Amino acid sequence: TLGGGNFSITADFAQVIQRPNRIRSEVTLQGLTRISASDGKDAWTVSPFDGRREAEHASVEDQRAIERQAERDGPLVDWRTKGHSIEYLGMENVDGTPAIKLRVTRKDGDLQYVFLDPDSSLEIRITTIRKIRGSEDITETDLGEYEQVAGVWIPFSLESGRPGGPRNKGIRIERGHDFDVFADQ
Repeated sequence: TLGGGNFSITADFAQVIQRPNRIRSEVTLQGLTRISASDGKDAWTVSPFDGRREAEHASVEDQRAIERQAERDGPLVDWRTKGHSIEYLGMENVDGTPAIKLRVTRKDGDLQYVFLDPDSSLEIRITTIRKIRGSEDITETDLGEYEQVAGVWIPFSLESGRPGGPRNKGIRIERGHDFDVFADQ
């Protein structure tokens, strides 16, 4: 289910992520399928919702976003190998919950503030600050409703929006009979 506030739609979603940084995502709605993919070097999109039915190279900003999705383990795992730096900033209150605050300076220059639950070490909020065409774009994503799948804790609810504003973008995963997670071989 996608949406936020009083609006939501149900769409079919599939995503395959393979190390290192390979991804293919598909969203199907009303018979149209949007595809984004990266082989770890180049990224492509097929955007029939925008009238584009042929594969096109992704813009620089879209390629960074697709590659960030392919970062299967998030920015904290193997951060040195990925070229990121991390700074511990202490504890901060996140909507009434004390959280560990980390600043991640990504290899591409973008910043992320990652807030971790001190008991479980699971991410509860990620604030991303990135440059898009010279302008600063700030997004907060709240993660929740974690469930364990194949021994891995996965957030089944992600809600995003501007800091201090409504979470107008959201994804809620509903577990179905065809939901599988495959471990790397």
